[in-house]
Amino acid sequence: MTDTSTSLRLIPPLHWLIIPIETKVREFDAKLLLSCAAAEAGYGVVLGHQHTIQRTWRKMPCSIVFDKSVVKSNEKRFAAYKRLGNGVFAWCEEGLLLADEQDYANRKLYQPTLRQLDLFCSWGANQTRVVLNKIPEIKDRLHNVGNPRMDLLRPEVRDYFAEEAEAIKKVFGPFLLINTNFAAYNNIRGSETSLEIQKRSGKIRSSEGERLFREFVQFKERMFHAFISLVEALAKAFPAYTIVVRPHPAEDHEVWRKTVSSWSNVRIVHEGNVVNWILAAEVTIQNGCTTGIESFLLDRPTISYQPFAAKIYEDYLPDVLGMAVKSEKDLIELVRSICSGTHVADEQEQVRKRELARHFIENIDGDLCIDRIVTLLPLLRKKEDVIAGNIFVQTARQVRNWQTTWRYFARSVKDRLIDGQSMTLKKAGRKSLASVQEKVVKQVFPGLALDEVNAAVRRFQLVMQRFDNVQVLPYEKNCFVIAPWRYGGDD
Repeated sequence: MTDTSTSLRLIPPLHWLIIPIETKVREFDAKLLLSCAAAEAGYGVVLGHQHTIQRTWRKMPCSIVFDKSVVKSNEKRFAAYKRLGNGVFAWCEEGLLLADEQDYANRKLYQPTLRQLDLFCSWGANQTRVVLNKIPEIKDRLHNVGNPRMDLLRPEVRDYFAEEAEAIKKVFGPFLLINTNFAAYNNIRGSETSLEIQKRSGKIRSSEGERLFREFVQFKERMFHAFISLVEALAKAFPAYTIVVRPHPAEDHEVWRKTVSSWSNVRIVHEGNVVNWILAAEVTIQNGCTTGIESFLLDRPTISYQPFAAKIYEDYLPDVLGMAVKSEKDLIELVRSICSGTHVADEQEQVRKRELARHFIENIDGDLCIDRIVTLLPLLRKKEDVIAGNIFVQTARQVRNWQTTWRYFARSVKDRLIDGQSMTLKKAGRKSLASVQEKVVKQVFPGLALDEVNAAVRRFQLVMQRFDNVQVLPYEKNCFVIAPWRYGGDD
């Protein structure tokens, strides 16, 4: 811990939450908003990079620990949380896009992991139905609340992004935004390892699951090349516009940069929340990506490019909400009409689509998801705790922390000496998994600074006229305490 860090020992007793972040551009703003709502209600929150939290959580007070998935690989971690007196609160980030409900249930809803939960929150009625079909005994612990990411799209919150969206417009001028979702094929770790990664994490546990995943990769491969062709066509058809391609966080961005290097008005960008870019763009183009839903809910022109038929994806929510186009020629004409202001949206169709979205997303209107979650916290609130407690409890926590450190060290050695020599990594020769993992971490979580967190909190305060009693304190690298002002403040 550095001199600028805050020891949790110095903060008077609070009910604590631990909220880890894996992918910064996708999760930070929404989880910070949730942290502010919790601090406003009197909770203390440790918010930060999941690697830091996984390394240090045993040194923290008894808490309610949040997680964004219930896959097989989380079962032991959740069990460890519970053994040391923590509560476990989870949702499934991938529970919104269900192209194949049975495949989703088999890969992403692991029953022993679900049984470890104290509370599970679903995106909405559709996911709730799928979860209860898989494991009905979780009914009393399951709540429809939506997802904090969708709160950011609400009219009363979206101005949080207004300043950055305007800054983007000044830099890029008029631009067309293409969001991609092809990590199953163009993976930063290498497409050849995607299947093995799915198996290791427990997401694929049968031959049928493997077959479906291979079909999925083939579909994404075809779509990837179709989008490359589309980028070139748009670059030629709209020379006065910038074509901004924003790859999925798990994609290999270098592949995109090399592919588009010969087109002067094409840029590959991966910075900031995608909402900034959707608000700044003339139009958003995607296929099977959550950004299609986000763009629609932001009331921005949204195109779903579907160059070839894929029956399983015909009713896929992101594509249904957008304006479906099947050919490059038709897409170019639609973009031209949108940019010229001659396109007129069908209002009744928009209303129908919004009703459909409401079936999938509980917090499109009504109470914000963050407030719904805060009202649930007393159901599993732990005893107010500050880490300087019972010496025997602290010793047990420290022993477990040492055990985890040694397991991590052993796994790293194995990755370097064994797996790194046996797994083929795309365009990276025979690198060790450790070096590839370092590249992944830098791309999905490039760092988080105190000034950045404070600035984001101030924007929420200004836009929402809330959270005046919230402060931010440094904790560990890339990790912060969000707490009420009366604790540790200078006032």
